Amino acid sequence: MFVRWQQRKRKSRAFGGSGIDTHWAAILAQSTRVDGKPVQRHIAYLGGIRDSAIESQKTPAQRAYFWNDVTLQLDQLSNRVSKDDRARIEAALEKKVPRLTRKEYDAWAAYREGSEFYFGELPSFEVCGRPARRAAQSR
Repeated sequence: MFVRWQQRKRKSRAFGGSGIDTHWAAILAQSTRVDGKPVQRHIAYLGGIRDSAIESQKTPAQRAYFWNDVTLQLDQLSNRVSKDDRARIEAALEKKVPRLTRKEYDAWAAYREGSEFYFGELPSFEVCGRPARRAAQSR
């Protein structure tokens, strides 16, 4: 299994700036052969995010919700995706959409708390944040 990114151009940038924005959709796919020819089989849509949301340091919320969606989708696929595959899938996704740092997450949570608007349930840092590196793994 692997992640295939599909892109679609948009007319305006959602998070500042002007011009063309690109929406990226993360698709979980599997390569198989049909009649001797390689075919990519669609397994699941994992989540989507715009370039402007990835680039903007002001809007960590979009990245947090992207990672929340990805986590929910991968949890539903736990009977089809092994732990090793899941780790590889998440690493591939993180190359394009970085997880939140603790500083970004805390600032975003404080902003949400001070806002008069309701943005929905706050994803936990364990879901959308950068996982702690274990000393035993790095040796």
